[in-house]
Amino acid sequence: MYLLCTSGMFIHSLTGGFTVFHALALFTFVTTTLGVVLIPRGNVRAHVGNMVGGWLGAIGAGTAAAFVPGREIPTWMAGSPEIFWPSVLGIVLAVTAWTAWVLTHVPEESHRRQAPPAERVGV
Repeated sequence: MYLLCTSGMFIHSLTGGFTVFHALALFTFVTTTLGVVLIPRGNVRAHVGNMVGGWLGAIGAGTAAAFVPGREIPTWMAGSPEIFWPSVLGIVLAVTAWTAWVLTHVPEESHRRQAPPAERVGV
């Protein structure tokens, strides 16, 4: 996500300046950082909120990029459906496989918040 957000800040050739796209990249950078910082501190609720917020922002941006008239994606979809739809299917399958792998390889203990050492019984 960091690489994507950072590289996105260098995309300004279409308008010559900064746009809503750049604001969304900054928003994603902030929510990802907050999510990464909060989870080791045991704040699962805030972590999930930031991760889901970033994900919903990405879905919103992708939807806008796909369905706003004059964008390249609708043109590509109509002009080359034999390339577009297999690409979409490949992305969906890759994301689904990655999600399934993460969910099956993360130990169950890591889902529960552990109390700090001072609060544990017998310490």
